[in-house]
Amino acid sequence: MRFSALLASLVAATGAAAAAVDAFSHVPRNVQEFREKHPVAKRAPNCRKTFTPRASRDDTDDISAEFLDAIKKANNGGTVYLPEGQTFVIGKPLDLTFLNDIHVRLEGTIRFTNDVPYWQKNAFYHPFQRSLMFWKWGGKDIKIFGEGTLDGQGQRWWNEFSGAEILDPDNAYLRPILFYAEHAENLHVEGILMKDSPVWHNFIVESKHITYRDVIVEAKSNNATVEPKNGDFFNSLNVEHIKIERSNNTDLHVDTMYCNNSHGQSLGSLGQYEGEFVFVKDVVIENIWV
Repeated sequence: MRFSALLASLVAATGAAAAAVDAFSHVPRNVQEFREKHPVAKRAPNCRKTFTPRASRDDTDDISAEFLDAIKKANNGGTVYLPEGQTFVIGKPLDLTFLNDIHVRLEGTIRFTNDVPYWQKNAFYHPFQRSLMFWKWGGKDIKIFGEGTLDGQGQRWWNEFSGAEILDPDNAYLRPILFYAEHAENLHVEGILMKDSPVWHNFIVESKHITYRDVIVEAKSNNATVEPKNGDFFNSLNVEHIKIERSNNTDLHVDTMYCNNSHGQSLGSLGQYEGEFVFVKDVVIENIWV
């Protein structure tokens, strides 16, 4: 009787464990699996004029000026096209806050240089947690899409920041955010891989109608003793109508997110500063896999 009961318990436990494994068997655990499960929709040809800056010859060939020129030419109805297999190195801060009706099709790689002293001296600055930015986007009707990569080359930043704390008022080692937008309206980001940001991957400020769809964020350290600290997927300030298929934030909808080797979903950094009123409202989070 006891043996039978024990055997039945073991069988039940094994069955429950198997069911739990099956329940997560469809969850993508890497970029390739995610692409297979959520392929980026192919876009039909359109009549928008296309501009392509020259690609970098190597990791030190800064094409910031050429990239900015392509953005200016494509503004007001055009597309910047960055082809697969090509790398575009950005070594200077770019102010892209003048945009109107522009598409950026990213199939290749945009890579930021890891010249720490230069960026700490020259990057854009936001007072919230003393944030730095490689570039800043803003304007109206902006679409960034494709299966390409934004590469922040975060390893050097993670190594040198190791042991420090982002909220330490004495911390002098500030790190730039991979993608920053301010005063943006109708910003749509789809399909791209955001890789190895020195700190947060996204920071959206005083903007509205923001959509992220099928976006992958990956931060992997090649140093076993150093983690990619503060590599948040999404941070925002005074943003309305966000959809991610996350902030003072209102009308926030997160649907279908896979979190690997992280703590999953959180709404944090609230009530940190004396005298500041912070609120989050109208939030729906569903279909989250951790």
